[in-house]
Amino acid sequence: MFHFGVQKPALKKIARHPQIPALQIVKEADEFSHPIEFSGGLIKSVAGLGDRSAYGLPDETGVIIMDAGKGLLAQSHLRSKDVIVMMDGKKTRNVKDFLDTYNALKNFNKTILVSIIRNQQPLDINLNTK
Repeated sequence: MFHFGVQKPALKKIARHPQIPALQIVKEADEFSHPIEFSGGLIKSVAGLGDRSAYGLPDETGVIIMDAGKGLLAQSHLRSKDVIVMMDGKKTRNVKDFLDTYNALKNFNKTILVSIIRNQQPLDINLNTK
């Protein structure tokens, strides 16, 4: 097992040994895996297989409406447990994508077309911005 690499003792003396850095495992925490307030309601990113299974999703992306409240979400006929998967034709992977798209379009459109999954069925709804 030790018959590889530099074999001559004279060369072994001057051979350099590489510094192997310590392995660092970094888990990127999704800052939106806990519910956040949005326009009178609560939303959170889909997080893991549990959410995927509970809401009947094809993958682990989307934004779950935890509570529609009485604001824009409820006025737009969105309900608790709806999962937003697309906004304005763009896939919505998490709350950051949702907020970025919403903030980019809210000043130009009165409504934004959102694709949701409700009771494991796809549905398109217009989200009011005002």
